[in-house]
Amino acid sequence: MPIKFTHYGIKAHRNTDKVNFTITPFQQTQGQNDFDFNENSMAYVNFSAPKVLYGHNYLPCDKIGFSKVIEIVSTELENIGIETDLKKARVTRLDVNRNILMDHPSSLYSEVLHILPNPSRTKPMEIKQETHTKYWNNKSQEFCIYSKTEEFMAKHGKMKKSDIERIIPAAHVGHVLRLEHKSMKSEKVKSVYKMTNLKDFANEYERVS
Repeated sequence: MPIKFTHYGIKAHRNTDKVNFTITPFQQTQGQNDFDFNENSMAYVNFSAPKVLYGHNYLPCDKIGFSKVIEIVSTELENIGIETDLKKARVTRLDVNRNILMDHPSSLYSEVLHILPNPSRTKPMEIKQETHTKYWNNKSQEFCIYSKTEEFMAKHGKMKKSDIERIIPAAHVGHVLRLEHKSMKSEKVKSVYKMTNLKDFANEYERVS
C-alpha cells in the first residue's frame, strides 16, 4: 500500500561541515490520491571530496583518498540518523577540475580568456566574463576557468602564512589557473562518464579525476 502523507513542505535538509543532506517531498500525480516516486522525491547528498579530506578544495585527492571520503561521508550521515549504502547512490551531478601551473601570473592570461571559443559542440552555452574568470554554461553543464590561488586567498586569507604555504608553495601563488567542468544533471553525468552510481566512480576514480 502506498504511504499516505499529511504533512507537506518544500524540502527538509541537514548540513554539516562536510556534507549537505536534502530530502525533497513526494510529488502527487494530478488527479490521483497516491504519491509517486520521481526525480523530485529523493534524498540528495552533496559533498566536495577534497574539502571532506583536507578542509579545502585546492589539492586533489587520489583513489585511496576518495575511498576514505566515502567512509567519512557515510559516518557523517549516520551521525545525523541516516543509514545508507552510499556506494549504491546514483550520481546526479559531478564536478571535476585541474590546476595548471602557469609560467607567468595568471592575471596576464585574462585577455586570452576573452577569445576562448564555446567548448560545447552540440548545444549553445551562455558566456559570462568576470575580471579573471570566464564561464560557459547551459542547463546541463558548465565550464569555468579562473585564478585558483587568488580565489583561495580570498576565501582563506585569515589563515596563517605558514599554513597557506603548506598548501600552496609561495612560488605558485598567482600562477595557478583552474579549469572546471560541471555535469549538472544525471543524464549529462551518464553521457560523459558512462557510469551512474558512486561505486563505479570510486572504482574508476583515477580515470574520472
